[in-house]
Amino acid sequence: MSSENAALIAVFNIARAHNNRYFTVVIFIIGVLGNCLNVLVLSQPVLNQVPTARYFLAASGASLASLTSGLLARIMSGWTADPASYNRSLCKFQAYTNKLGQTCCSYFILAAAIDRWFQSCQNIRYRQMSSIKNSTRAITIILIVFGIYHSIHAICYEAFQTIPPIKCYAGSKTCRYFENISYALITVIIPHCSILFAGWKTIESIRYSRRRVNVSVFHNSVFTTNIAPSITRCMRNQITDQAKMRSLTRMLIVQVCTYIILTLPAAGEALYMTITLEKKGSVDTDLQLAIDRFLFAFTAVLSYMAISLPFFLYTLTGSTFRKILIKIVTKKRCCSVDH
Repeated sequence: MSSENAALIAVFNIARAHNNRYFTVVIFIIGVLGNCLNVLVLSQPVLNQVPTARYFLAASGASLASLTSGLLARIMSGWTADPASYNRSLCKFQAYTNKLGQTCCSYFILAAAIDRWFQSCQNIRYRQMSSIKNSTRAITIILIVFGIYHSIHAICYEAFQTIPPIKCYAGSKTCRYFENISYALITVIIPHCSILFAGWKTIESIRYSRRRVNVSVFHNSVFTTNIAPSITRCMRNQITDQAKMRSLTRMLIVQVCTYIILTLPAAGEALYMTITLEKKGSVDTDLQLAIDRFLFAFTAVLSYMAISLPFFLYTLTGSTFRKILIKIVTKKRCCSVDH
């Protein structure tokens, strides 16, 4: 091995170690606190009765599961030995929980995008599909389907791995092919493409609705001065619901854009690992292994960042979310002052 290659290997190893030691700690603290606050706010009655908010709540729970199982292991490997790297049972449990949380989070966001599309449709049958009952059913189905699907990780993952990017990883070459392709396609690419399709259909429906509203504005304005008080209250409630949905839509759009940008590199890295898998057993791959392990660690942290930022995105873009959060904080402060 040349001195230049040895220096490059040292650089990539140091960068990976710093990534696992420091950057992951910041992401973990932000992610756990943020998702706990998401659960607190989204479980309030004002939002809990809205299907889209329920999907956000489920995504926050899935994110917490992934962060506490996957990212915590990266932090431990940066400072001390990760128990999952030498404990077979813990390795399998950690892999299962981490993969299940990541995949479910992707599909909960997809379900929220589809729900928003249904709400914007002119067809009443589609609008009726956006309901609390259907959201609960969809969340349950996603958990069951991917709970069964990811049980294969409990079979494939093994501790004491040397060639893969981390010690707790898919054991056989067949399992590594499955792991990489499964993450790239099932967890990232398929839900992302479906989210973009649902977003496109939502934009089409909203544009169509606005054209209809503009045509009927004159006819509706003639009767506004003679509206009964009960109808006025109904219209106010409708305006409030529309404002709430606009707030949730902004939250969804920002989360989708951030999620896609931050998780696509990990999908690309997984496909790259699949393509170059045959070369991993050769002798002259020390530098390549160092590069692969650094890319794996860096793109993995980006994907964890995607599930750690929603609280801040919701707070910045969601007026309804922000008002409920302020109300909770004010109430807690008043209670502490009284005591």
